[in-house]
Amino acid sequence: MNVTAEEQSGYPCDQCEKGIMRTTIFPKYETAVEGNPFVVENAVVEVCDKCGNWNVMYKELERWHKAYEDFHARDFMSPQEIRSLRGRLGLSAIDFARLLGTTRQSVRNWESPRRQFHQSRMTDSILRLISDSLENRQVDVLEFLCARAAVFGSSLGKKIAKARRAATVSLSVKKVAPEPEAAVRPAVSAGESVAAGSAVGEAPASYGTGSHLLYDMTNMKDCGALTYDATIATVSLVLWSPWNGAFAAELRIDDGWQPAAKVQIRNGKAPLLQGANTAIFDKIRELKLTRLD
Repeated sequence: MNVTAEEQSGYPCDQCEKGIMRTTIFPKYETAVEGNPFVVENAVVEVCDKCGNWNVMYKELERWHKAYEDFHARDFMSPQEIRSLRGRLGLSAIDFARLLGTTRQSVRNWESPRRQFHQSRMTDSILRLISDSLENRQVDVLEFLCARAAVFGSSLGKKIAKARRAATVSLSVKKVAPEPEAAVRPAVSAGESVAAGSAVGEAPASYGTGSHLLYDMTNMKDCGALTYDATIATVSLVLWSPWNGAFAAELRIDDGWQPAAKVQIRNGKAPLLQGANTAIFDKIRELKLTRLD
């Protein structure tokens, strides 16, 4: 590493106007490159001998970015891997660009064996998500992104887990119009699935008279049902997505909220209210679920 005589001699600090910016070489300099933690070896930094103001020359910053690129080169999808992914999708370069919201030239640059720069971290994450979703139909996006962030030195898993634990979902109740008598299905019991025979996340063709649809007020979509089984006087929850874990469940019956009760949801199903009758079931207006684990 070469430091010129002019750099060694220093120059006036424009911050305090009293000190001199002196070249200092740090064997292990902790900084951030592209927003990610990184340790630069033998970093050349100008530091004021009076106020501590610091500055890094443009050429030195370029060296830091080159060192960062070299260090993480193996952590980005290679040109061959990107071409292979596009082939698995059966898309042309222009259609692949349309899928990602970018240009055909960008796709060509990523796939070129002679590329000078790899794709951005954000693009690389999207490409890897697409690849994972081809192999596994269900991908936990937050878990995936936390794992990728960890590769680049950022530990976010605990923060995301805390946010998930505090997450509350509000579901409004929509009554199902009675079907013609010949088409009415029996009420679904607590041990059965409303979506029997349907793919995960899809609504069943119809419901019996013992069920009400649940509507996710955040995503503005139907997401499951409340069912009532008169034989055991129980109101149960059936979600179209296979949720699992412990939740605090609050029911609004008419204008009053019932005390929160802990429920264990397994594969999207759980009993919510025991000892209920049809009059109470028909007065349920809203359900709030707050993750506890």
